[in-house]
Amino acid sequence: MLVLISLSLLTIVVAIEASTSLARIAGFKIGNPYSGLTLESMLSLLSRGAMFFFTPIFGFLADTNMFEAQKVQIVYGSILLSVGVLAVKLNERLIVDLYCSLINGILKYGSIIRSLQYLRKDYHKLERSRSLRHKTSVLKRTRFNQLQVIHCLVYIPFYLSWPLAMIFISFFHDFRATILSANTLMTAVSSMTLTLLLDPLMAKLSCSQRLSQVIYHRLLSSRMIAACCASTILLIFYHIILN
Repeated sequence: MLVLISLSLLTIVVAIEASTSLARIAGFKIGNPYSGLTLESMLSLLSRGAMFFFTPIFGFLADTNMFEAQKVQIVYGSILLSVGVLAVKLNERLIVDLYCSLINGILKYGSIIRSLQYLRKDYHKLERSRSLRHKTSVLKRTRFNQLQVIHCLVYIPFYLSWPLAMIFISFFHDFRATILSANTLMTAVSSMTLTLLLDPLMAKLSCSQRLSQVIYHRLLSSRMIAACCASTILLIFYHIILN
């Protein structure tokens, strides 16, 4: 049960991390792209920082041999990560409007805590996000497809890292500290890859605000695909290799 609760909490963090690109769209929507970038940075720092808090939690579960007795819960509970990303994708318009309200509150009060009241007061004044279409050249479309593929490939190991770490700890209990450290390293490498490789490519493709919004919508779809692929890989790994 503790393993399932931990994975449920991790799902919330993953969902927040998946919604960071929607913060950029919210900034464009209210006509202040910089505020969207600021909110995205804050949410990214919050979600990535929160993931490091799971290291002592999973360390405690490893020390008490929880993983060894609950492999099935680990595998099927990890599907919750995909469900979290899917929930963000299905509610992206709502989340964009909520982030618009949050940004308006930040701009007025200069505080996240005080701006939370805007989630009630300002939300109903906002227009619903509309589907965005933008014709691009063949060259830009090709580069954009490359961006989606790279983005997806980066996130597959990111979503696999915690479930695989728990499974490996159940088999190699004496190396639990090494496995948890390697998992933390994988999260850090993923973050650096996104910052150093993908962000410059996104800046090159984002030649207009409207096209930028299309890109950030599509990148959320890439994360959803990556989460589904990670869950599929984990299920295949469990049923073919572990059984």
